[in-house]
Amino acid sequence: MIECIPDSSLFNTTGLPLTNLSSPPSTSPAGVVKLVCLDFDLTLAATHLYFELASKYQPKTTTEWLTAYTSSYSHRPQDVFGGPHRTSLLHSFLSSLNDNGADVYVVTKGVPEVVRMALSEAGLGEFFKGGTDYN
Repeated sequence: MIECIPDSSLFNTTGLPLTNLSSPPSTSPAGVVKLVCLDFDLTLAATHLYFELASKYQPKTTTEWLTAYTSSYSHRPQDVFGGPHRTSLLHSFLSSLNDNGADVYVVTKGVPEVVRMALSEAGLGEFFKGGTDYN
């Protein structure tokens, strides 16, 4: 059994959380694998990080992408996610998903290493213990 929860039930189109973000979907019957896939740009991230970095730095290699991210966000990693308050809401939401047995994945066409760094630096990387699969 797969229960799909559209992105719009969690976030509006600006990437800002809607109400009740800290409450995950209802629990599933025993033995059912719970899988939650969240898009990165404009869903988890409040910005389209890929386009932002691409337009500002024109990075080509993974190292250049990581350098671009570090130049823009390493001193304020929560800004990628909409600031401290929204990052805290995401932390609570992802924690609640994990506590209810969900495997949480990130879906992105962006640069996986940048996504991992952004999540990690903002204290959100730990919630993707089911693994991270990108592209």
